[in-house]
Amino acid sequence: MDRLGEALKHEREKKKIPLEYIATKTNISLTTLTALENEQFVEIPSAFYFKNYIKSYLDAIDADAGKFLETYREEITAACNKRAETSGADYTELKYSRFKRKNVFLILLTLVVLAALLFYLLYSKKEAILNSWSGWNKTSAEVAIPQNGIDFIAHDFQDDSSRDYSPLNAAIEFSGRCWVLVLRGKEKIIEQTFQKGEKLAFAGYDLTIQLDNPAAVRFLLNGKEVSYFRELTQPEKITITPVTIAKLFKNR
Repeated sequence: MDRLGEALKHEREKKKIPLEYIATKTNISLTTLTALENEQFVEIPSAFYFKNYIKSYLDAIDADAGKFLETYREEITAACNKRAETSGADYTELKYSRFKRKNVFLILLTLVVLAALLFYLLYSKKEAILNSWSGWNKTSAEVAIPQNGIDFIAHDFQDDSSRDYSPLNAAIEFSGRCWVLVLRGKEKIIEQTFQKGEKLAFAGYDLTIQLDNPAAVRFLLNGKEVSYFRELTQPEKITITPVTIAKLFKNR
């Protein structure tokens, strides 16, 4: 009985089929097919596919694959075992290489996620700091009226231009129609005619307020009402800073 490789080659030559035809038919390389016929089994890329290569070879030349595989079952088994032994190291190395690449990818992905998280936390902190610095310049709807009234006016403000104090917080409730102009420094923040039941709030450290009907407003400054407004019958214009705020609450 011919050896395994010789038997394959004999079956092919008996049918006068070129090796190139089998390669085209099975998508198995000429190198692998030649190795099968020459019994150079160590050249076979994978012991796992060894038996399938033989079956595909036989099917391509229309030979009885079942009978052939049964006849050469022991040789095929021995060749598979031998190929598995010689390819074990290669497989282990390939597996390690894949494991290494996978772990490098996971490490890089983790670093990217951590960098993004760090950037987010730093950016959020920066925004919080900037907001705290610019709180005095927010519109009224964003600034809550303090609950402690005008406690901070007891501070000794030596310099009207100082920026080291809290902003003034104003709120107006309208009991009738009133035109209002509010300046924060030289910046106009609102000019509007309000109706009964409407409310307005704003903040700053240097406020100028003009009212054409002050008797129709309830004016709160840092949570405390400036009551003399209700007694006025003419338009009123006032400029408020932390230095001059106390004057508004004295009898006029």
